[in-house]
Amino acid sequence: MDINSFVSKEAIQEELNKKSAGGEMSDSRFWRIPDKKSVIRLLPRLENKVPWKTVFSHRYNKNGEKLFSTCRKTFGQKDCPICKQSWSMWNEENKEHKDTGYLVRATPRYLFNCFIVNDPEKAENNGTIKLISVGKKLFDLILESYNADDLGPAIFDAVNGFNFEINRKQAGDNANYPDYSSSRFVFKKEGIVKSWKEIQDKLINIDDIIKEESVDELRHKFAFLWPEGSVAIKSSPTPKVEKKVEKKPVVEHEEDEIDIVDDLDKVDTKETEELDNLDDLGDIDDELGKL
Repeated sequence: MDINSFVSKEAIQEELNKKSAGGEMSDSRFWRIPDKKSVIRLLPRLENKVPWKTVFSHRYNKNGEKLFSTCRKTFGQKDCPICKQSWSMWNEENKEHKDTGYLVRATPRYLFNCFIVNDPEKAENNGTIKLISVGKKLFDLILESYNADDLGPAIFDAVNGFNFEINRKQAGDNANYPDYSSSRFVFKKEGIVKSWKEIQDKLINIDDIIKEESVDELRHKFAFLWPEGSVAIKSSPTPKVEKKVEKKPVVEHEEDEIDIVDDLDKVDTKETEELDNLDDLGDIDDELGKL
């Protein structure tokens, strides 16, 4: 089979043009990138010609309390209560509320099917198909390679494609911020299987894994964001708050307000990238498995 029957450049571009997308998850189907150097082959999705699924998630990990939910933006919905509340809290003067609003904002992850060629820590994973969740840095590298003339769709080809060598190293003295800068595609075509039929029924349907939660379910899980007597609970659904000069004014239309929430991701690019690489994805994946 031709890899182009699984992967569509047009469908990928449509996905990139979307303002909303999806979540993240685990259990035994997910593979956590180990330290040192590992080798995988990225694979297509049978349910969609875009090889990955973008998932927005809300996370809270503080004082021993760990919460995770998939943002409703993942499903094209504009009524996520956590997005609204995080934006509202970010615009408060209270520093603690402001920091919490930033912490629980929607952050993106990108989910792929992959064939494990070499796991340096757990050899039993070799030869299996797992889901991998990557942050912006690795995703940008993958997308750049896909758009390269000498690699292209072959990075997703199990029969005649290229392996992805992920080199996860500690960045400085902080183990929570791993460095993936030396990761690369190995420029040597080889087959990990002889035929697509060997693995086709083993590919994981990512759409089936990501579960949508209702507005009420999200409010219940993150109830601490609406404490009795707080500024946020007393304010209107689309609060008008006094902002600093550099901030965009909050608009009165609910749909526009949700779009403005995306600005939280641009407040501090460096901090956002660091949070994308936090070394607590195992815990997050466990929570996803319970959804």
